Amino acid sequence: KRDRPFNPQHKNQVSICLKGTWYELNVKNSDFKSKYDSLDVSIIQDKVLNPILGIKDPRADENLFFVGGVRDPVEMEKYVIEKGNDLFINLYPVSIKDLEEIADVGGTMPPKSTWFDPKVLSGLVLHDLIDF
Repeated sequence: KRDRPFNPQHKNQVSICLKGTWYELNVKNSDFKSKYDSLDVSIIQDKVLNPILGIKDPRADENLFFVGGVRDPVEMEKYVIEKGNDLFINLYPVSIKDLEEIADVGGTMPPKSTWFDPKVLSGLVLHDLIDF
């Protein structure tokens, strides 16, 4: 249990706000089958969302919403309460190294597990083909 809101400071540390009370979860077992299984988002899906909350498909479940980027946890707590929800789970950002290791073996990242700032402007990745 934590006295006040906080953002996770490292991989395998998760902050949870349940009905206004903050908790810190730290993953102790580091014996994972794959890099994918070691991601915080995978651990939360396998240990909390699916077995406890019954959320099997995070892409489609109406009871789950995502907020990208690093946010002020106090503001997130207010936002969650305003939306009429009881639970906020805050994860440490996925590292580029983890992303690369999963991509190198042909894997895909879990839903909503990546967020990049600053966003690349669309003009940098799209080019009008009419001029060719």
